[in-house]
Amino acid sequence: MDVIGFDEAVHGLALIAAEAGVELTRMKAAKLLYLAEWDFVNEFDERATDIDWQWLNFGPFDNTWFDVEKRLAAAGLLQISVGQAGPYQTASIRYTSGRLRTQNSPFWDVLRSTVARLGLLTAEALKRNSYDTAPMRAAQATHQGVRLNLFTRVYIDTPMTHNETMDTRGMHLAERPKTLGAIAVDAEDSETGLSLKSIKLTPTRRAAITRALATGIKFTPRSA
Repeated sequence: MDVIGFDEAVHGLALIAAEAGVELTRMKAAKLLYLAEWDFVNEFDERATDIDWQWLNFGPFDNTWFDVEKRLAAAGLLQISVGQAGPYQTASIRYTSGRLRTQNSPFWDVLRSTVARLGLLTAEALKRNSYDTAPMRAAQATHQGVRLNLFTRVYIDTPMTHNETMDTRGMHLAERPKTLGAIAVDAEDSETGLSLKSIKLTPTRRAAITRALATGIKFTPRSA
């Protein structure tokens, strides 16, 4: 399946939003694209775009977004109106012309569905939705600027007691302040997935992980 370029993804969103009568700001557009790609990865188990999603100040974003806006505006494909909201710059994004190069990509159907379901939400509400996704929950256990792994489908964050221990070798472990750890479960399948037998956990935490594993998701060993 062809990966959609960043420019075309933003242009396609603007087109689809215009069709649906949804007004876009930069933050709203970024969150809708992220949530659509998150849905796409969950359905097709592969990336839809080449956007380098990172956890930045307001959630999932790629700082080259600003360059994309400039290129699309220069090509007459988008109209970008920049204003101020308090101390922050905002941008209104409107579709003006052009057509999609990858019209048959299933991503556009996912994006249309996302815009139909979430397009009338405020940018702040979409931001909250994005923070609730597994990749963002895992990222928040690390630091801002980290790249998001969109293949992280389940994030389990139940506090560990001081008596709990965990064998973290080869396992993705995200440590938070005031807890001893949290586990990000990858969507990638692996013959060598870690067994719960190798982890000493309280019954509550073990039950939570067991429920995740029951969905067919396995822990994916990672290099130390």
